[in-house]
Amino acid sequence: MSYYAPEAQPLIRQAVQTSVATGTGWDLELRLVTATGRSIWVRAVGEVEFVDGRAVRLLGAFQDITESRHAKAEVQRAGALLRGSIDALDDAYALFDTDDRMVLCNQRYRELYPLCAELMVPGAHFEDIVRIGAERGQFAGAIGRVDAFVAERVAAHHQPSSLVTRRLGDGRTLDEFKAIMVGLNLPFPKFIDYAVPGNLLCGQCPDNLPERMREYCESMGESLQG
Repeated sequence: MSYYAPEAQPLIRQAVQTSVATGTGWDLELRLVTATGRSIWVRAVGEVEFVDGRAVRLLGAFQDITESRHAKAEVQRAGALLRGSIDALDDAYALFDTDDRMVLCNQRYRELYPLCAELMVPGAHFEDIVRIGAERGQFAGAIGRVDAFVAERVAAHHQPSSLVTRRLGDGRTLDEFKAIMVGLNLPFPKFIDYAVPGNLLCGQCPDNLPERMREYCESMGESLQG
């Protein structure tokens, strides 16, 4: 166990002790220091062999996962950078993956839809958010026609890009812009939705997109790609 990094040694020692006591194996990701002093990450899988109820030897294998750990760390770093950028925006902003599930949104997005804001969490399905918001009176256009409104909203969400002026249940009127983001080196597939001044890299901005949104769209694309 001496090759394991100091912080990893108690973990592997405890795993072996537990295996001896219970017969269960272990599957851990730990830092290891090679004979040449190089620090790597390994997946350590093992179990204890028993004969007549007694532990007689350890069986196990290692897999070098250094590259995958570094790739995962880079994805997390990029995600944190993106979340920080989105939270700093004055505009409402949300990202949905290609399964129409929310990846993240900023506080401004939640504030614009207070009647369904608690539903806006990672993994929430776009249609569920819209339907519950419609049932609660969040959208004036859904009153008396919830199913039709939801169908229209989901269909518009699946379009390459759209710009719609929408009236909310409290009387506010909002411009909604949505585009599919392509060509960006981000850790997940994306849709940008609502009041985000777009992303010219999608190449499909609507003809009636305001110039302010086009300018912002270009700068946002450059900053995220950067």
